[in-house]
Order: sequence, then C-alpha cells, then structure tokens
Amino acid sequence: MAKVQYKVYLYNDNYEKPIEIRRFFFNSNAPRIYECISKKIAFMFPSLRTGKFCLQWKDEENELVSMSSDEEFAIALSGRTDNEFMKLYVTQQYPQPSEVGDITNTSGKDLNMQSAS
Repeated sequence: MAKVQYKVYLYNDNYEKPIEIRRFFFNSNAPRIYECISKKIAFMFPSLRTGKFCLQWKDEENELVSMSSDEEFAIALSGRTDNEFMKLYVTQQYPQPSEVGDITNTSGKDLNMQSAS
C-alpha cells in the first residue's frame, strides 16, 4: 500500500454528531505510522494540540476499536479495501478530577498552598 486517504471525524465525548470532519492522504508504509498519524491529526484539529485524544476505527462488526500502537494501526488498515478510504474517529480526552490533583514545582513544594507574594 502507498498513500491512503483518511477521513477523520472529531467528536465530543457523547458521539452524537461530529464537531468537524477532515480528509487527507498519508503514506501507509511510513515508519511509526501511529505516532505520525496522531501528529497529523493534532495538526489538522487545533483543539487537539493541547491535550490527549483517543483514536479509533470501526471493525467488521461495526464496533469502535481504540488504537495506541503501530500494530493496532496495521490491523485497522488491513480491514479496508484498496479503493476505500480509512475512517478514523477521534475524541478529545479531558483530565479527570483525580488526574488534576495538586500542582507541585521541581522543589517539591505544593504550589496550591503557596501564597502569591
């Protein structure tokens, strides 16, 4: 395979309706394809540049399958025909309250407890 056409749907966390849809070509033989595609998607959707996102595809059972590696991306690509574009589904991952936690500087002092002087 050489260049593959991708159609990428950006969703909020409820998957009701895409916020934005983009299309692009990308070389499917590129090394570290998952990392490269992730960077391309973050570039195309500015709202994704500042955080994490989940990249998914639909399998032959029409189920959304998450990807996070080259191997998983290769599996997703193997399910498409040569004339078909690859559909990817992206949702932005927002930090959970437990992930935000206390902010600490490099000195180990809790910045939440320091006064603004």
